[in-house]
Amino acid sequence: MRPLPGLPAQLLMVPKARLQQKLQITASTKESSVVILLFEKKHNPGNIYFPLIERGNNQGVHSGQIALPGGKVETTDSDFIAAGLREVQEEIGVTVFREEVIGKLSDLYIPVSNFLVHPLIAIKQDTTCWNSYEYTLDPKEVTSVLELSIGDLLDDRIVKYSNSHQASYFEVQGKVLWGATAMILSELKSLLANL
Repeated sequence: MRPLPGLPAQLLMVPKARLQQKLQITASTKESSVVILLFEKKHNPGNIYFPLIERGNNQGVHSGQIALPGGKVETTDSDFIAAGLREVQEEIGVTVFREEVIGKLSDLYIPVSNFLVHPLIAIKQDTTCWNSYEYTLDPKEVTSVLELSIGDLLDDRIVKYSNSHQASYFEVQGKVLWGATAMILSELKSLLANL
């Protein structure tokens, strides 16, 4: 099995300020899980997409950001996979089964919120559902869903640089996708580009 691209791929999209932060996982570090949910659209076969969410402005450190669906591992979750699947259901109303999880990317520590993120990759295997979903959004957490294709992710033209964030970012449908989510997707991009 080929090793994951890991940190070198993540660092391609790292905000400059993060390089100066203390990256230390401690007993107080919380765990979370996000899901890259791959699916094919019936009207556009051969192209694979995954949903991104636009977080609500709830005054948290990640308010308003474009992110992958996911969230904190709760004590009621059996593990981080269960947490990721639960969060996808809660945030965008899509049921993902454990057997649809095909792997994971490298864990990523987020110092600003003290979370260790486990990025999962899942493929929606029920072909009757492989279309643009009618998402049911949790209005407290999600304001909209964007769908990004793998083809667009691999297109270097969507990579831009922000002077205000001092970081590279992905421009997705006119919105800025940066920070931890960009770092996770940078690893996915590197992995796919080297297949």
